[in-house]
Amino acid sequence: MASLIRLWLLCFILILLSCPGFKSRPFEPSSQRRRETMMMKTAREIIRDRLRHAVKYDVKRLSPRGPNPKHH
Repeated sequence: MASLIRLWLLCFILILLSCPGFKSRPFEPSSQRRRETMMMKTAREIIRDRLRHAVKYDVKRLSPRGPNPKHH
């Protein structure tokens, strides 16, 4: 019985000694802002590129000023 308690105690001590080796990453809110800023820059570039290459139609037809009574 005493050897079982010593074994559990030894295991518990080994676990406690191994825990300080684990460290978590520090919280950096600036990295989140940096990521959002990069995403916004990328989105702006994509929108500018699409607008630059967009097909511009020359509409010559004017829409009527009211409902068409002959329609339907």
